[in-house]
Amino acid sequence: MKGSVEDSWILIVKFPYSTPVVGVEFIPYFRVTKPNIEAPEYTLKYNWYRLESNESNESNEEFLACSVHPTSLAKFQCWPCAMLKIRVEDSCHCSERCFRDSWPHHRARHNDAWGRLGGCGSWSSDDIYPYFLEKTATVVERDDKSWLEVGCSETYVPAAIDVGYILKLECAVVDSVTGNPLAPTNITLTDRVIFPPLPHLRRMIQIGSETQPVRSRTFNVLTYNVLSDHYARLGATRYHYCPKWALTWQYRRQNLLREIIRYDADIICLQEVQSDHFEDFFAPELGRHGYSAIYQKKINPIEFLKTAELRVNALPSNQRKDGARRLMKDNVAVIVVLESTEGGPVPNMLQSGSSQLICVANTHIQSNVEFTDVKLMQVADLLLNVESIAHSVAMSYCRAAIPVLICGDLNSCPGSAVHELVASKSVHPNHPERKDDPFGLFQQTKLSHNMSLVSAYTSFLRTSRNEPDVRRQQTLMDSNTNEPLFTNFSEQFVGTLDYIFYTEDTLVVDGLLELLDEALLREDTALPSPRWSSDHIALMGSFRIRPKTHGALASSSSSSFFPPYV
Repeated sequence: MKGSVEDSWILIVKFPYSTPVVGVEFIPYFRVTKPNIEAPEYTLKYNWYRLESNESNESNEEFLACSVHPTSLAKFQCWPCAMLKIRVEDSCHCSERCFRDSWPHHRARHNDAWGRLGGCGSWSSDDIYPYFLEKTATVVERDDKSWLEVGCSETYVPAAIDVGYILKLECAVVDSVTGNPLAPTNITLTDRVIFPPLPHLRRMIQIGSETQPVRSRTFNVLTYNVLSDHYARLGATRYHYCPKWALTWQYRRQNLLREIIRYDADIICLQEVQSDHFEDFFAPELGRHGYSAIYQKKINPIEFLKTAELRVNALPSNQRKDGARRLMKDNVAVIVVLESTEGGPVPNMLQSGSSQLICVANTHIQSNVEFTDVKLMQVADLLLNVESIAHSVAMSYCRAAIPVLICGDLNSCPGSAVHELVASKSVHPNHPERKDDPFGLFQQTKLSHNMSLVSAYTSFLRTSRNEPDVRRQQTLMDSNTNEPLFTNFSEQFVGTLDYIFYTEDTLVVDGLLELLDEALLREDTALPSPRWSSDHIALMGSFRIRPKTHGALASSSSSSFFPPYV
């Protein structure tokens, strides 16, 4: 907005989207243009209001009692209680102190309700807690409406009490010294505040032998491509069906975190995690829940890029430029050897005969559909390194073998050369994708391995169990490939790209996280959506060590993995 011609200031205020969401920081964009270089220094003054009509306030005679103090008026309802279908009269509080004092009991109520609805793990309430805090409010009468002042900061986090109301931001440019206004106040309105949607409850489906002794110990492994904010913003047009507020990192990060924590996995493998998001969000937030991390950033001269550089340098000089352009991609993999113990870390693993070692690899392979040769060479390099590390560790610790898990987004469908290499130990010489070798590198690359790797989700079609839940999951599998019908579900592509491979001679699959029905996802058109914050779905398997393997793995309730996720 502009002031006078002699002293004109321009203040532009824009909202990233129009619909505020409970618990999601609403971050406006501000731009100020000074009239000249001699103009005084300025500051911005912010005031947030919630709009309520006088008429509605006067006619609202309903009295809702506090669930703890029945003679007191309830000031707000806990929104997770509403989503978990807990009775209104059991989920309202009269003050911040009231809520704080009853928090342990209230938090347990969330977990009980979550379990009754069939959810796995526990409902993570700690990160939701700040949404309930009461805000100081003053009433300002304008335009025959009642405006409650709810904030004076640059941003605003809507609370449950704001649901259904319009918010208003009044922003003013003022002289930093005198406090005098330098331009007319900018007034911007939002749409009505909404609750985030209730998450769908994904359950673990048991597929292991019904005769397996109860004392057998299991551990859960989760893999999830979380869709980086970089790709979400670049793909805003591609994901046009997803509301803008549901594509923001402020919303998606909390939605992803709640989903990941609910699964309660012992080992978590995440892909597309930006370095700043790892440092500022995932590492500290998951650390609060007992996880430690190993992180590998892309664009680093190790892993696949280093191997590709060696291959390029071996090419004839007239092919190196084109070879570098095609082969030298910034994809990476992380390979770790984890130890599980009964009571915590063992100072000297060489003397820890009762501990169990596990080799876990996490990767995200090149995505370009035209570069099947690059995908195949990256996976061949991964398998070579995993096999070498696992064998070396087994020999060092006097083990016949150690279990191996390979997780991640392979960006390759079942039937591809990549899938065949991993699952069948080699690629058939006549596979169509072996013809895509413009630099003749397949002749110099080992396209085989000796590990007995099996895709965990094929167990749905191989299990002897015949319960309704298992039969339901079998309808979501492709009988031609024995893999899920999809793990990636965008408007442009539907198919399986994500996998958990395990060594069948050392591990047994005890359960799998249920797959999602296409009809359910079609309700929101495709992924990502307000309910699901990635274009991929999470996969998780519950595993136990085969008895013939040396050592024993402690149960997830008492064991410690070092580090627990990669």
